[in-house]
Amino acid sequence: MAHSLIPPPAKMDMKGDQVFNWQFFKASWQNYLVATELDNKDTSIHVATLLTVMGKECYEVYENLPLTEEQRKSPQQILTSLGAHFDPKRNVVYKRFMFNSCKQEPKENIDTFLNRLRKLATTCNYGALLDEMLRDRLVIGVVGNSIRARLLRESSLTLQKAIDMCRSSEQAAIHLQQMDPVEAETAHFVKNKQRTQKSGKASKPPNINCKYCGKSHSKGKCPAYGTTCSKCQKRNHYAQVCQSSGKDRTKRQPQKSTQKLHQMDGDESGSDESIYTVQSKPKQQYSVELAVETPTRDLTKTIRFQLDSGATCSTMKLTDYKQLSDTPPVPPKTKLKLYNGTIIHPVGAASLRCQIKGVTRKIHFEIVEDAPSSLLSGKAAEALGLMQFAQECLVHAVTESPTQTKQQVLSEYKDVFTGLGRLPGHYHIDIDHSVTPTQNTRRRVPIPVRAELKRKLDSMTAQGTIARVTEPTKWIHNMVVVRKPNKIRVCLDPHGLN
Repeated sequence: MAHSLIPPPAKMDMKGDQVFNWQFFKASWQNYLVATELDNKDTSIHVATLLTVMGKECYEVYENLPLTEEQRKSPQQILTSLGAHFDPKRNVVYKRFMFNSCKQEPKENIDTFLNRLRKLATTCNYGALLDEMLRDRLVIGVVGNSIRARLLRESSLTLQKAIDMCRSSEQAAIHLQQMDPVEAETAHFVKNKQRTQKSGKASKPPNINCKYCGKSHSKGKCPAYGTTCSKCQKRNHYAQVCQSSGKDRTKRQPQKSTQKLHQMDGDESGSDESIYTVQSKPKQQYSVELAVETPTRDLTKTIRFQLDSGATCSTMKLTDYKQLSDTPPVPPKTKLKLYNGTIIHPVGAASLRCQIKGVTRKIHFEIVEDAPSSLLSGKAAEALGLMQFAQECLVHAVTESPTQTKQQVLSEYKDVFTGLGRLPGHYHIDIDHSVTPTQNTRRRVPIPVRAELKRKLDSMTAQGTIARVTEPTKWIHNMVVVRKPNKIRVCLDPHGLN
C-alpha cells in the first residue's frame, strides 16, 4: 500500500530538447523502480508500467521501433532502443560550438545561465576539463564588463569562486536599486569619492528646498542635475517643477518616459564596478536572436526575430536573408494576409535550420522585401521552446493563402459554375384573365444559325429553363436570337405580353 502513494514519473516530454528530456525521464524511471521495488516483480508488470507512464506520444514511437516480440518483453531492451532513438550519435564538434557560443541573456540571472551551460556541457565530452571549461565560458559570456574585469584580475580563479563573485555582484545590484530613493527620468552617472576630513568635528551643511527637484537636500546634491525635463526638454530640473509656459512646450515633441537605474562607481574599495538595468518602455516587443544556418549549412549567422504568437507563418526580411546566401530564394507559393486585411506577396521562400539554447529546428520562412523586422510565428516559437500554449489557440494575424489557378477554382466550386441555380421556395404570378391572348406568327431563323440554335434550345430544355409545348396554347410569342462572341443568346419578345 505504501508503494501506491509514490507518484509515477512525469511522461516523456516530446517537445524541446529530446536528448535532455529522455535523460531526465530515464533517470526518473530508475528512481521510481527503486522506490516501488518494481524491478523485483514480474517482467510483464515491469514492461506494462513503463509503457503506461511514458505517455501517448512516446508510446507511438515505441510502437514503430523495429523490435521482435521477445525484445518487447524486456524492459531493458525497450529503454535501450528508445535511448538510441532519442539520443543518437552526437556531433561533438557541433555541441562544443554551441557551448562556446552560449552567452548570458540581458534579463537572465547567473544561476539560470550556469544551468544552461551545465546542460550544454553534458554533450561535449570534456571529462576532467569540465570545471575549467565552465569557468572560462562563465567569464566570457557573463553580462557586464565590470564583473568580467573583476574575474580577470583573479590570478587563481576557480569555478566556484567565479560563481560566488557573480552572485555577489548580482545581489549588490538588487540591493542598490532598492536603496536608491530617487526615480530618475533618464540615466545619469553618480560618482562618490572618499573625502578626507581634517581633525575636529565636521560641520553638516544645511538642507535647502530646491526649486529644480522639489525636494530638500544639501547644497550641491540636487538629483535633478544632468537630467532633461520631459515638458520643455531643458536640462537640470524635473517636469513636476517646470515653470516653462505652454507656448514654449508646444515647440518641442515630448520624449517618451523611460526609467533606468543610476550607474554608480565607488572609489572607497578601489573597485570600478558598474550596475546596469534594462530600460523600461511603454510598449514592449519580445524578440530573440537565433543562430540560423546558411542554405549550404557551412556557416551560422545570428539574426534577431520578433515573436508573434498570432502569426501562422514565419517571415524573414530580404536583407537578413542576403546575410545567409547570395543566391536568390526559391519562388513563393503563397501570399500573406496581414491583420488589417492587406495582401503582400513574398519575394521567395526558404527552409532554414535555427538553433537556440541547444534546440535545433528546421523553420520555413517567407522572404519579404519591405518589413520592419523578421517574424517568428507561434508554431515555430513553440517548436524552439520559446513559447508554450496551454490549449489550442485560434489566430487571425498572419495567414497563408495558397494561390489557386482558374481550373482549381472551377473544380472546387463546381456547383456555382454549373447551371443557372435555383432559389428555394415558389413564386406565384398573378395573371389578368380579362386580357385577350396574343398569338404571333413564327419568325424565320437564318440557316447558318439553326444548328447552333437547336443545340442551345436542347441545353436550355435539359437545364429546365424552358419546356417543350406539344399542345395548342393561347399565347405565342416570338423568339429573339442574339449572337454573342462564341455563343448565341435566346430571348423572348414580350411585346404582346406587356
